[in-house]
Amino acid sequence: MTGLRSLRKLMISYCENLEYAGVEGLMHLELLEFKGCDKLKSLGVKKGTNQEEHQVGSSRDEQMNNIPNLRSAKMWIESCDRLTTLPEKLLQSLTTLHIENCANRMVLTTGLENLSLLHHLQIEICPNLKKLPEDIGHLSSLQHFSIRECPKLESLSEEMQHWKSLQKLSIVGCAYLWALPGGIAKLTSLKELEINGCDSLISFPDEMKELMSLQKLKIEHCSNLRALPDGLANLSLLEVLEISSCNRLKSLPGGMQHLASLDTLKIKGCDNLEKLPEELGKPSTLRVLAIIGCPNLEVLPEGLRNLQNLRLLEISDCSNLTTLPEGLGDLSSLRSLYIQRCLKLTSFLENLQQMTSLQVLWLIECPKLKDLSTGLGFLSALEKLTIWGCHNLIKLFPGEDFLGIQALNSLKELIISNCSKLQTLPYGLENLPSLRVLVIWKCSELESFENVVIELKERKLRKLNIRDCPYLETINDAS
Repeated sequence: MTGLRSLRKLMISYCENLEYAGVEGLMHLELLEFKGCDKLKSLGVKKGTNQEEHQVGSSRDEQMNNIPNLRSAKMWIESCDRLTTLPEKLLQSLTTLHIENCANRMVLTTGLENLSLLHHLQIEICPNLKKLPEDIGHLSSLQHFSIRECPKLESLSEEMQHWKSLQKLSIVGCAYLWALPGGIAKLTSLKELEINGCDSLISFPDEMKELMSLQKLKIEHCSNLRALPDGLANLSLLEVLEISSCNRLKSLPGGMQHLASLDTLKIKGCDNLEKLPEELGKPSTLRVLAIIGCPNLEVLPEGLRNLQNLRLLEISDCSNLTTLPEGLGDLSSLRSLYIQRCLKLTSFLENLQQMTSLQVLWLIECPKLKDLSTGLGFLSALEKLTIWGCHNLIKLFPGEDFLGIQALNSLKELIISNCSKLQTLPYGLENLPSLRVLVIWKCSELESFENVVIELKERKLRKLNIRDCPYLETINDAS
């Protein structure tokens, strides 16, 4: 390939008989990609060929090292099982290296000390990889490291502690990984840590509390994880904490009030989680809180009323939750509230006078919910109201003589569906000045409100849809 000195991208795929690539002399190469070259042994030329005789240098190794130091070179190696080493000069130029689906031990068996410019390293689907090379600590410029779907990987190297520039670490689908190295505490620049699908992982090292630059921590599908580190509260810069599908986790550590930068907390699919710490109501910066799929959770902390900067609250699939903390009505900054599939929830919030910022309210599949609040009329900013699958609900506004739906001047969208015992719609519905969408489905006991329908038709709503309500006219109008 000596005649292609200006070549910037070289991509070779599924050349099953290719053994030698001959990339010497490609002085401007920026991207080098090999996929499905099962017999590829070297990036040089085969010894003894005419092409080798014309290469500059006295030996094959020298020829390979005549590859100049390039800038920002990227390399992708996929399904090249026989390729175990890369030329030194090429290693010195790499900023990105992706290794995928290589059944051999690994391409990087030697020469890691030459990867002085490497910023991104991703290792993916290497089924026989049990450990990282011993000199992995030489990657002093590494910023992003991702290792995925390496099921036999048992441990990570303590040498990782030398990655002083590392900002993002992802460990995904490493089912045999049983521990993280204590040296992880030395990753002083680490901002994002993702642990996903590590079923053998039981706990985290206490040293994690020293990750003072960490901003995002995501832990998913670690089925044997029993506890989070007690020092989690020391992570004063942590902004996002997501815990999902950790079925043996029973509680969160205390001290949550010290997470002074926490913006988003999501807890999902933790089947054995029994309680949340009372301190959960203390991080004054929290804007998003989602509690989803925690069937053993029976109560929520009363301290949630203190989350005065909270913008979004979702409580879904908590089948044993019977009540909501009354103090939730004090969340004056809350804009979106989603309550879904809480099968034992019997009542909604009563005191809503402070919820003056709420714009979206969903009550979906809460079959034991009998009453809504007499204070719904205080939701002056409410734009979208969805009530779906609440089969014991008889009236939407039980105290209409006090302050009913007619006070919801901002309401644009009202959706009511599968409320089999709902008998009447609120008085004054047709006079809502901002209403644009009205959908009523499958409310078998809902009584006729002919005059209201006539007025709504005359207003030419953007969508008026009534169906599967035996006592009501079927309407499907969309303008």
